[in-house]
Amino acid sequence: MTDDKRTPMIEADGLSKFYGPFAACREITFKVFEGELVAFLGPNGAGKSTLLRLLAGLARPADGVVKLDGVSLSGMNAVERARRIAYLPQRVPVTPGMTAGQVVLLGRYPHRGFGLFESAQDIAIARDAMALTETIGFIDRSVASLSGGEAQRVHLAAAIAQAPDILLLDEPTTA
Repeated sequence: MTDDKRTPMIEADGLSKFYGPFAACREITFKVFEGELVAFLGPNGAGKSTLLRLLAGLARPADGVVKLDGVSLSGMNAVERARRIAYLPQRVPVTPGMTAGQVVLLGRYPHRGFGLFESAQDIAIARDAMALTETIGFIDRSVASLSGGEAQRVHLAAAIAQAPDILLLDEPTTA
């Protein structure tokens, strides 16, 4: 991570999160600039997943602020955040009755506007994401029929199809 005059894509300033008396994160501060790749390393229970949830806006900090391009994440609605940030949790959500292709198309939801159905462009972007993650062969298969690793790759394709500026991956290779 560098310290320069550019506005960081994402910035954590004094982030703290507590679960009762336990501090999952305490006064974490950093900046990430466009093009940088950052990894958070630490033992189990060190707060890495909590930090990623804070950065994604899925958890509220006890103290501190997360900013995207200098704007506080707390001032953005869910769709604005989803257009900017995609988050892939350690354990992918169960999606009963959905095909892999349908799950990947969910990544396009923040970009749909007023349309109820996906556009031809949404479908093309989803197919490209599936090709990139080598899941295109699963497009019509139920996600429930896939192995853990295959399902993880389908959800990664959904995050890529979301076309975010920032991709937050929580142990994406553990399935």
